[in-house]
Amino acid sequence: MTVIHPSDLEVPTLGSCAVESPMQRHWAHAEEMEIFVSDKDKILLHDSLKRVATSIAHNETPAAFELAGPRRKLFFDPGNSSCAIVTCGGLCPGINDVIRGLVMQAYHRYGLRTIHGIRCGYEGLIKDYGHPLVDLTPEAVKNIHSLGGSVLGTSRGPQDVAKIVERLCELNINILFIIGGDGTLRGASQISAESQRRNHPISVVSIPKTIDNDIMFTDKSFGYDTACAAAVEAIKAAHAEARTVRNGVGLVKLMGRHSGFIACSAALATSEVDFVLNPEVSFTLEGENGFLEALHQRIRRTGHALIVVAEGAGQELFDDSDRDTDLSGNVLLQDIGLLLERHMT
Repeated sequence: MTVIHPSDLEVPTLGSCAVESPMQRHWAHAEEMEIFVSDKDKILLHDSLKRVATSIAHNETPAAFELAGPRRKLFFDPGNSSCAIVTCGGLCPGINDVIRGLVMQAYHRYGLRTIHGIRCGYEGLIKDYGHPLVDLTPEAVKNIHSLGGSVLGTSRGPQDVAKIVERLCELNINILFIIGGDGTLRGASQISAESQRRNHPISVVSIPKTIDNDIMFTDKSFGYDTACAAAVEAIKAAHAEARTVRNGVGLVKLMGRHSGFIACSAALATSEVDFVLNPEVSFTLEGENGFLEALHQRIRRTGHALIVVAEGAGQELFDDSDRDTDLSGNVLLQDIGLLLERHMT
């Protein structure tokens, strides 16, 4: 197990923050209570009393995350700054909602007037591709939350980090919002490191995009609820098919590379699912205690069965030597749905 040190969770700063946040004026005008947070406000990684007491007894600082929220003092002056928003990787419900929220907050709450939309993922930050910038204003984004996909477009795969930072400097971007998954956020870390190496301050803000809800200390990742709602409808249809024919088996494969939250939540919502197979729990196919024997017993009792499987389940049943990666460096999963189908026919 990886050992997490407090320094691993520290968020680096660009320097001393001396600019008063415009949020103070906003809250005062609206007669609302200020809700600023400090960099010293933390959320413990391990919240058990025993772990905390052990750290204190050894004069160690417990590992903790910085609490999200508006700061009273800022590094950049919003009135003289510009920001950009880029979306990368696979699609997920809610991307346009996030873009809209960023623009509305930056424009109305902080007073930013230059907000660029970067087209086609990291490609849009490489000048050679020739992708035009999008001028993001409240008027331009007011209805995008009703659209699917990403209005900015997306792409996969790494790009030349040096060229990306050169483009950011050329556009005088102070703040870069990056919406994406594992590969995208690895790229964000490289962009931040390259800008520091050049001694050119750029605030790189990563917004994790994962439909699987697999982020600790976050109630729900955006897109998760929509995914669960769509999955429920697919499960209902599969159940209707399975119970209509003799010895019918409904098999629904859902998203979930390393976690089965969608599979579990959708199954609980329908109360019709007989088996849920998740990446977190390994299983065998053959043998007295194998999945196929349990499936046969279920069919003998009721005449049909309904299976929900997360895409990352059962990967231990495949030969690791066949593994490949996508353009973002993620290991490509073997198709557990086809494997189960072959064994059930």
